[in-house]
Amino acid sequence: MRLTKIFRKNRYKSRLPAGLAALFLFITPPALAQVWNNFVAMENLYSLSFPEPFNDPEVTYLRASDFRVFSANEIIATVDKRPYVPVIKNYILKFSQTLGPAFSEEQRQILIARELESYAQYYATMDGSVLEMIPDAPQGENKGGYIMIGFKDPHLGLQVMRVHVVMTNQSMFHQIITGSEKDMRTPSTEKFFQSLIAQDNLIRSQGQIRAEWKKFKAGSSLFTAYFPEPVKPYVPEPAQATHENKFDRVKARFYDPVLKQNIFVNVYGYELDRKITETEANLFLEERFINRHGSNLERTKIYNYTKNGFPVIEAVYPIRPPNEFGYLNTVRVRIMYSRNYIMAYEVRASSSLAKGDFVTTLIQQTSFHPGQAQKEKNKLKKGGGAVNTILNETDEPEDELEDGSSAESSSEEYSNEPKKSIRELISEQNTPPSATPDDPEKSPEAPAPKPLLKDAPPPPPPQEQPATQAP
Repeated sequence: MRLTKIFRKNRYKSRLPAGLAALFLFITPPALAQVWNNFVAMENLYSLSFPEPFNDPEVTYLRASDFRVFSANEIIATVDKRPYVPVIKNYILKFSQTLGPAFSEEQRQILIARELESYAQYYATMDGSVLEMIPDAPQGENKGGYIMIGFKDPHLGLQVMRVHVVMTNQSMFHQIITGSEKDMRTPSTEKFFQSLIAQDNLIRSQGQIRAEWKKFKAGSSLFTAYFPEPVKPYVPEPAQATHENKFDRVKARFYDPVLKQNIFVNVYGYELDRKITETEANLFLEERFINRHGSNLERTKIYNYTKNGFPVIEAVYPIRPPNEFGYLNTVRVRIMYSRNYIMAYEVRASSSLAKGDFVTTLIQQTSFHPGQAQKEKNKLKKGGGAVNTILNETDEPEDELEDGSSAESSSEEYSNEPKKSIRELISEQNTPPSATPDDPEKSPEAPAPKPLLKDAPPPPPPQEQPATQAP
C-alpha cells in the first residue's frame, strides 16, 4: 500500500515505465521475505527444509527398550498469500515408526501403494480426481511413491494436493503440499520434496521401562504388570485393571501407525480351589485360549521352560481374523502357574507384531508372585483392607524364591470339596463378558477432518482410527 501511495504522489514528477510499475505493485511480502529453515530431528533421524514459520512440532516418544524409543511427529508450515492473490500453500510432514520388525523391500512397496490409494479413495468422496500417481518412485536410497490429486475448494477454487510417501525399514514419511496447480511445480515445491534425508534407525535413549511406565497390581496381588501412559499414536488409551472375586484382569491396547494395526493385550489372574498340575495347566491353555479362539493343538507351537522357579508354558497359534480386523490372525500366550494360582499373558495381533521384539518386551514387564497373593489372602481373612490395583513406588511385592514360595511362609488352605475338572474350575471364574468369545468391537467412524486453518484446503485423509475398546 505504501508503494502505491508514493507512486501516486510522484506521478507528475517522474513517470515510471509501465512494466516497472507493475513489478512494484504485484510483488507480495511473502515473496520478498520468504525464509527457509532446515529442521533436524533428534540424532539426525531425518532432516527436511521448511519455509518459515512452521509450527513447533510436538514429538511423541514410546520407549521400545531400555536403550531405544519409537517416535512420531507432524510439522506444518503455511504460506498465506492473501489478499494479494487467493493462494494458501501448506507444507506438511507426517512421520511415524512401526512397532514391529523391519520391513522387507517388498513390504515397503506394498505399504506405499496402500497409502497412495487411501488418498485417492478419500478425495474421490469429495469429487477429487487423481492427476498423476507413481507408486514406485524411489527417493535417494529409500523406497517412495507420489500422487497428485485435484479437487475444488469452495473458497479457493481448483486446488491440488501433491503427496510423496517415503519409507525406510522402520519409518514412514508423508510429505504433503496443498495449493494451486501452479504451486505444484515451483522451485520451492521441489526444494521441499528433495530436501528430505531419512535415516533408518530408532532414537537411542537410555532409560528404564519400569521407571517410566505405570505399575499395575492385580487385586489379588497375584501379578504386577507395567504399561505406558497414553501417548499418541502408539498408546490411544490408558490400561485398565479389574478385580472380581478370584479373577483379575489388566487390559491394554497399542496402535502401529505404519501398519494401521492394533495390538490387544490382556493379563489374567486366576485363583482356583486346589493345586494345579502340569497336565491341568496344559489343559487350561487348550480350553481357555486355543479352543476358545477356534484353533487347535496341531497348529500351535508350544514352549516349556522355567522362569524364577515357576513353570512356564508359552504358545503361539493362528486364528481366523474377525471381519472388522482382517489382520488379527495370531495369538501369543504365556502361562505361569504355582500352587492354586495361574497367570496368563495374552496378546492378539498380526503375526509380525505378535512375534516381534516389542511384544516380547511387553511380556517381560510382568511379574508373577503367588506367594504375595497368598499372604494378602491371609490378611483379608484376618480383617485386612482391600488391595489397590495400582502400586505406589515403595509398595513393591516381595520377591519369590526359586522354588516358587515367598520369603515369608504362609498357610495354604484349599477346599475339601470333591475335586472338579479344570473346565469346571475355569468356568466358575467371574470372567468379564468381553474376555469370553471375543470378536473385537468394530471401530467407530472417523470424525470429519478439521481444516488446517480458515479457508484452507482440506487436510490429507485421516489415518485409520483404531478401535476404542480392546476385545
